[in-house]
Amino acid sequence: MSNIQFSGQSILKKVIFVTFVIGYLSTLALTNINSDQDFFKSDYIRFSNHCYNDNIKTVKIHVLDDPLSIPIIELSGSDKLLLSFDELNGEVKDYTYRFYHCTSKWEKSDLFTSDYIDGFEENQIRDAEMSFNTKQSYIHYSLSFPNDDIKLLLSGNYVIAVYDAYEEEKLVLTRRFHVIEPGATIAGEAKRATNLDFHRSHHEVDFTFWSNIPINDPYQDIKICVIQNGRWDNVISDISPKYIKGNEFIYDYEDEILFPAAGEFRHFNSKDIKFASEGIKSIQYRELFYHFDLEKSELRRFKVYKYKEDINGKLFIDVANGQDNELEADYVISHFSLSMDAPVVDGNIYVFGELSNWEFPMINRMSYNYEKKAYELEIPLKQGYYDYTYAFIRDGEVSADIGYIEGNHYETENDYHIFIYYRDNSSRYDKLIGVSTVNTTRKN
Repeated sequence: MSNIQFSGQSILKKVIFVTFVIGYLSTLALTNINSDQDFFKSDYIRFSNHCYNDNIKTVKIHVLDDPLSIPIIELSGSDKLLLSFDELNGEVKDYTYRFYHCTSKWEKSDLFTSDYIDGFEENQIRDAEMSFNTKQSYIHYSLSFPNDDIKLLLSGNYVIAVYDAYEEEKLVLTRRFHVIEPGATIAGEAKRATNLDFHRSHHEVDFTFWSNIPINDPYQDIKICVIQNGRWDNVISDISPKYIKGNEFIYDYEDEILFPAAGEFRHFNSKDIKFASEGIKSIQYRELFYHFDLEKSELRRFKVYKYKEDINGKLFIDVANGQDNELEADYVISHFSLSMDAPVVDGNIYVFGELSNWEFPMINRMSYNYEKKAYELEIPLKQGYYDYTYAFIRDGEVSADIGYIEGNHYETENDYHIFIYYRDNSSRYDKLIGVSTVNTTRKN
């Protein structure tokens, strides 16, 4: 028996301390994790698009030579994906990467690494170059894959994770991508909602797919996901087919696959540091950097819809009079301003789009300026063309309300990406057998 003894006062202090810790952790658990993700920082991998290092900027993943594409390649096909990112003020580092296979819900699959890759489990990113003639120095890293070091063996959802020098506790970034094994043909459309309650504010996505694979139990073996533009916070999934006719599966609902339509994205062009392009109010050089004051934004919730061509939230790196956009584009301090008479009291407002990795990190959260009666944000962004919108995250929720600022207009042009996954009782993973993109104004 231990001879260690505690006084009553000591025990009371420990009980109070433990009670405090439990209460504190419980409070954290109830907060909006998407809004406060940066609290959980370096040692917890997210199977989402996330940066774990504040010096990492402009992370992009897309089909090689198609910078506006969604990151998807065909299994055993010839296409490659390109991952690129910058590290500000850094020296060249020994960054390594590895892949994780995921389920249709972006949870880690129950597979061994050797099941889904052919090659080494971890590999180096060898392509690193210094920026050229920029005020803000940075190292530009890029990686194309599959490559000589690694090949992907299975279809499905994947996450690529980048680490600092093979140390898994030193995460740098994670990015989602897809590998398709064609087994289904999809025909779909995105249109004004049929339900009259949402007729002016929502889009309805209907589709049919024909399977080349025998499906014994479509209600269990098939999973679908539909996303709006590049967003995953408002994904619609777990919808069963409404009708089945042999190998034809019909998803034609009035209410199940409905998305608030939002409004057209706002945008600006910062490729030129000498002349203010579209969306730029003024350019100043101060404190060693160029500062771009964007045109002041106004609440659009109660305004009539106005069409403006956009690229649905994406970004495109570009620099005037340069030979290499990736290395010669500078980082400029971009100043956002959204006029509002008073701050919201039950949530936060973010600048949202590919420029925020389609997430809601602290760096993209706006602050209210009582003197100017406006929400404001300044962030360093690489020169180029940017789409963006304002997203409201209500406390306790995980999906953004774009319509709170931008309004919801059925006329809005949006992309909707449909993913079809297949998994029977004998399989240990979700195959991605079909992908299709439908647009509200452009027909397939």
